[in-house]
Amino acid sequence: MKNTNRVFASVTFALGIFVMISVLTFARPCNHDTALRNGLCIAGGAVALVSIVNMFRPNLVCALLNVLGGLFLLIAPGTWLKTCTVQGMRCLTYTKPLATVAGVILMAAAVWQAALMLIDALKGKRA
Repeated sequence: MKNTNRVFASVTFALGIFVMISVLTFARPCNHDTALRNGLCIAGGAVALVSIVNMFRPNLVCALLNVLGGLFLLIAPGTWLKTCTVQGMRCLTYTKPLATVAGVILMAAAVWQAALMLIDALKGKRA
């Protein structure tokens, strides 16, 4: 189970770093959307930090925090963090789809890791 936790933590770490770098480089939002850029960059950094902790001290809290990070990436662009209203702008063409896809993948990996941890804990109590 230890190697499985490290794999999931590595995937979530890579996604967090990817979101941070991409929001600052190729998938950056429009120049006036600094709140969107900063919010997604901070969210990616927080996911990466939680994933580092999860690599060395795997626990259910870290997995659930990554689920929340993925949910934030999925929901925030366009709701809490405003985007342009004009189609074809950078924030709607690049940034929002990137955050949506990264959020879904991050949530899936974190939910899967949390489920495996719960199953492992339940098997340990039965034995």
